Amino acid sequence: MKFYYFNSTHWDREWYQPFQRFRRYLVATADGILSALEKDETLKQFTFDGQTIVLEDVLEIHPEWRERFARQIRRGRLNVGPWYVMPDEFLVSAESLIRNLLIGREIARSFGGEPWQTGYICDIFGHMAQMPQIFHGFGLAPAVLWRGANSRTPAFFLWEAPDGSRCETIHLIPRNGYADFTLWVTGWWNTPLAEADFKQRFQKETERLKHHFGPDNLILSDALDHIEIHAQTPQYLQWIRELYPDAEVIHTNYRETLEIFRESEQPVIRGELISPADSRPADGLLITHTLSSRYDIKAAHDLCQNRLELESDPLLAYLNSHSRPELFPFWHHNWKQFIKNQAHDSICGCAVDAVSRQMHTRFEEINQICDTFSEDMILQDRARITGHSITKDARTLMIEEPPSEADPDGNYLLNIYNPLPFERDELIEAELRFPGDSPYPRKGADGFGYEWVNNFRLYDKSGRELPYQLKRIRHNQMRNFYRHDSRSYDCYPVQFRTRLAACGWSRIQVKAVQDKVRFFTGQLQSRRSASNGKVLLSINADGTFDLQDLRSGRVYSCLNDIFIDREIGDGWNHVQPVGGRKLAQSLSGCSVSVKEDGPVLTVFEVVRKFELPRELTYTGTIHETYDGIAESTEYATLTVTSRISLGAEDDFVNVQTTVLNTVRDCRVRLSMASGIPGDYFAYQNYTFLTRPAGRATGNESEPWQESEPLEKNFSGIAGKRDEQGGIAFLAKYGLHEMSCPNWENGEMFFTLYRAFRRTVGTDGESDCQLERMLHFEYRFSVVSPDTSFAELYGQLLRYRSAPISYMLAQTAVAELPGRETWIALDGELSFGALKPAQDGAGNSVVLRVVNLSDRPAAGRLTLSAPARLQELNLDETTHGELQNAARKFELNVAPWKILTYQLIFSN
Repeated sequence: MKFYYFNSTHWDREWYQPFQRFRRYLVATADGILSALEKDETLKQFTFDGQTIVLEDVLEIHPEWRERFARQIRRGRLNVGPWYVMPDEFLVSAESLIRNLLIGREIARSFGGEPWQTGYICDIFGHMAQMPQIFHGFGLAPAVLWRGANSRTPAFFLWEAPDGSRCETIHLIPRNGYADFTLWVTGWWNTPLAEADFKQRFQKETERLKHHFGPDNLILSDALDHIEIHAQTPQYLQWIRELYPDAEVIHTNYRETLEIFRESEQPVIRGELISPADSRPADGLLITHTLSSRYDIKAAHDLCQNRLELESDPLLAYLNSHSRPELFPFWHHNWKQFIKNQAHDSICGCAVDAVSRQMHTRFEEINQICDTFSEDMILQDRARITGHSITKDARTLMIEEPPSEADPDGNYLLNIYNPLPFERDELIEAELRFPGDSPYPRKGADGFGYEWVNNFRLYDKSGRELPYQLKRIRHNQMRNFYRHDSRSYDCYPVQFRTRLAACGWSRIQVKAVQDKVRFFTGQLQSRRSASNGKVLLSINADGTFDLQDLRSGRVYSCLNDIFIDREIGDGWNHVQPVGGRKLAQSLSGCSVSVKEDGPVLTVFEVVRKFELPRELTYTGTIHETYDGIAESTEYATLTVTSRISLGAEDDFVNVQTTVLNTVRDCRVRLSMASGIPGDYFAYQNYTFLTRPAGRATGNESEPWQESEPLEKNFSGIAGKRDEQGGIAFLAKYGLHEMSCPNWENGEMFFTLYRAFRRTVGTDGESDCQLERMLHFEYRFSVVSPDTSFAELYGQLLRYRSAPISYMLAQTAVAELPGRETWIALDGELSFGALKPAQDGAGNSVVLRVVNLSDRPAAGRLTLSAPARLQELNLDETTHGELQNAARKFELNVAPWKILTYQLIFSN
């Protein structure tokens, strides 16, 4: 028999108290850890919860402790990393998880040591299918987990990713998991135990452990939340040896447990791990509904994540490799700030209100830095095509007027940068800023001059006219020109369709014309319907809409229906009160109007009002006893406004929904009735899953401690398809929870938000009720039987990525470059990332691709300048041979494989 003793402290950075309060405890705990290691050489090691951010948090207060930490890390007595913070797996992207591990590795090495090589995910609320492949790419083994597995899951197994990567995995004892040994033997505090007490507790614990781990290899996990180091550990291990003289007692960091997998064959479990707890109250609850708590945090997070991955990363890859190394530290800092908000209790929305408020501040700062990167890209391009720096055109003295930006003939160049490495043919929205210091030379007005509008037309590089729609006009708007120099503009937000070059600039001519510009072409078929030849959109009287795929003839009915039920749960759980509303609609009013109809876009606005009891009341009797939960007698109106848009050439409908939330204690969902019964597909971090409708366990989980919820995770795409085609739901940001009952109409539900009052350790708080205007953006996309997952994923990337643009007077343009694209990816492969090398090397960039199919896929990489190509591991260590310099490379990727390449440019 072998005992593997593991000691750690699970450190939630912010949770039932905000960060700064927890840091007070962290500093004291760290001092205790270091002191114990310094005083007792027989105390072999201690693990700092698989995170490195704890080191930074302590050293901000005590920078003089750095060498104390470094000494123990170098000697292998203090295990740190592999993570920067312990994240959630379903609420953040695969790229965020990879960056998290890259930063954790950097910090560990900055102390002279190596990151802990264990895939420690001890308290994460379920696990994604591709995690074994990510761990494999960083050389991490074994994986150590608790939640997402239950009493039916073996203690030792091989966890297999969709690509076939396998990771040795330890499933901690379901009862209390990583904290089991602490709670049953050693206790929370660093208080010495009497020998008799310890031995009596340990013998009982051993028998309990055998039921899960078997008789041969027992894991002793002494790692409760926020515990102190047990300085008496060497004595405890000696007492175990005395109790079991024939057993081997190993003070482990889990790496030694790999011998278990070498000694005997273990079962293989493939894919995501989302099993709910099936027995005792402490048996590793999955806690699914963190997916839908604190929508405001989820939305702010996803919007930042979209910008970082789909805008800032590619921009910095270009700028850093084009002689702008001073930007790299800002990029690196921004990712660290972002990942701080991915600590699992933070992003999951199960912390107190103060934590959420601090997260919003970090998100604002991240966006501010992203703004500067976009500005840098614009300034570099502006200097390139004008032949001089912007400072020549900026205000120098307050007594001087700066040079005018106006073109005397009213002709301008709209410059649009696509940060993604593939071409885009789509509807674009851009703001045309006409200088306010000079009247536009060509204007027109309807009637007797009630509203004067600039007369201009748009043309692409080939001279083809681009019909456009003008959303509105805003005169005398202040915009920043450069640093201290802000100016007045007449702003024209326009929408038009064009093709954008991959990772490059596209130029649109804005030409003044004499005649009034009008476009009579539209898509309206009636007051409440529109068609573009691909799909027919029909708005129903109740505010839902039907979408007909004109290629197959199939109609998807009653889309975007709203359902409201009651909520007495918290950040962890959705719970309905007994007798509470289920699938309630309560529609009291609906209006439909046409907001736009033109050559590129038709937009309907639907306003629905729902009359509901304002909140739940917790009532008592005259005997001062609790009497139950009831809906209040006061009613409130919940207003849902949806702008439903159909592009002239699109096979999808975009929806922008706002909810003026005045109702407390509720859950709000929308539905998509596909008409297709049975299984559905869902995207999840670099893979697509097929799940059965309903509950995978059927009715079996009815008596379990945690019954299987209908709600499951998804990462932006979910839908249904059969031999005739199907329909997919795409979320632009903020939505991560969906459900699919086993109904004949194939209906799927997507949780918009949950409004609740319970927070951990409080009498209830108000921020989590979300009483404000909430914004949502999502898409219903019809798919053909042969639409690939790669195509759907590419559509999601384009939806989430907004090009950057600026306008310049035509007279200011000295010369346009002949080639605009610097890197392009074509073929069957999906784009993962384009970023600077993690070490900041200015002559190289990192490209990540993924094959989102179950067959081999190929792609072609085209570059503007010769480069050498080398395959990397996910941790950016070299893996394959360095290829000769070339402008084109053929890439071949195995099914569901994530591949990383380094491009090394000669200059």
